Amino acid sequence: MSETKKVPQQEQPQLPERQEDIFELMLSAEQIFSEEKTALKEYMDLSREYRDFDAEFMQLHADLEQEFTQLSGLHQNLSETQSQINTDALELYESIRKAGENPHEVADLLAQTGQVDMRSEMQRIEQSALIWKEYQTGLEQYSGNLAKQKDLLTKRESLQTAMNEAETNFQLIEARADQVRNATAEALRDEENGLYNRYTLLKGSLNESQQRGFGLLYQEASRALDQGDVATAAILTRQAEQFLQKSMAEHDAKEIEMARKFAEEEANKKKEAEDHPRPLDIDFEKLRELSDPSIIASLDARKPIVKPLKEPVAPQSNGSFAEMLVEHNKQRTDTDDRLAEEFFQRKPGSIDEKIQIENRGLDENDIASIPKKKEATLARSPQRQKKGFFSKLFGRK
Repeated sequence: MSETKKVPQQEQPQLPERQEDIFELMLSAEQIFSEEKTALKEYMDLSREYRDFDAEFMQLHADLEQEFTQLSGLHQNLSETQSQINTDALELYESIRKAGENPHEVADLLAQTGQVDMRSEMQRIEQSALIWKEYQTGLEQYSGNLAKQKDLLTKRESLQTAMNEAETNFQLIEARADQVRNATAEALRDEENGLYNRYTLLKGSLNESQQRGFGLLYQEASRALDQGDVATAAILTRQAEQFLQKSMAEHDAKEIEMARKFAEEEANKKKEAEDHPRPLDIDFEKLRELSDPSIIASLDARKPIVKPLKEPVAPQSNGSFAEMLVEHNKQRTDTDDRLAEEFFQRKPGSIDEKIQIENRGLDENDIASIPKKKEATLARSPQRQKKGFFSKLFGRK
């Protein structure tokens, strides 16, 4: 199992605090969309009704125009027929009809006597009567259709007004919906950016499958938002957020399990070491090689001769190391003074002394100047006359 880097808690970005605003915007958008849908349905119903009435109105208008044309033709035909009727023949026809006689028999009798050609006149009269009757019927139908057209025209105008109002209402609702859509899209865009920033920091803790799953959800949400589908973008964004939280919960659970197992293993190792301690692994041969007598002798030669302390230094449990060192130096003052006096009494020049001087990297002048420096130092600092040379040399107080 590959080791993953744990992202500190303080580096994890918080999700944008606009989720509640987004939900409120989405609820408002849903309500506005419902109003928009209702207004659109109302407008479509009115538009459909208006189209039906308009079709009926136009058909009636066409029928009226046709009827008017027929009535005009009948009226003209009636006028022409009546103008051709003989006035005397018409009066005779009316008198015969009022007398209850058969006009045709009277016409035949008159034709035989040769007085008047009553048959042709009677045909003109009867044709004129038929035309007149047809004219009256067409006129009544035309008048009824005209009244119906007037009613349809009134209702058509009312529908037109209602349709205009519905269209205006729909446009206002659509404008509100656009504002809510834009605000929701902006809030969603901010939330997507925050979510992606969080994913960027947590990416190292996710495996390849989890990274691919989050990437697909995020890309679909961004594509839906770019296309203006706010509802789908909101759903996909929430799914991506939940997927990321679930992935991190799984990762944290694995980390906790690994830490628990590691703690158990360490505890078992500690218990095993306490129950079955192992002998020290010492290479005595190597230790003997390092313990060369000449090396030990040279090291012993460099050891300072220290007089045993009069009283052992008691460890200070609550004191610092510097305080313990000062106390120790105070007890070494007498030894340092004695060593300094012995050093100053020696005179340089012997072979052994020269060897020591060369080994230490000093010349005779340096050695000869040491007593003078000491006297000058003591003269400058009378209060330090009781201090040892090594104390002053190493800055001990």
